[in-house]
Amino acid sequence: MRRQLVDGQAMVVGPVAVALMVLGNVGVILVLFPAHVWWTIYSLIKTDRINAGLKLAVLVALPVLFGL
Repeated sequence: MRRQLVDGQAMVVGPVAVALMVLGNVGVILVLFPAHVWWTIYSLIKTDRINAGLKLAVLVALPVLFGL
């Protein structure tokens, strides 16, 4: 026979689990996003595959793209 939850145990454990997941995801995003932005700009500046005009246009548009 299955054991029943004791006095609303799920109402305590559920929000705690969700809070831990949300804080973990936010932490990863806040730590990795600046590195992602830096690496994108660095790679764009160092590449020889596109000309200076297109590099400048993308660099000007990047804040809008990262803001989405």
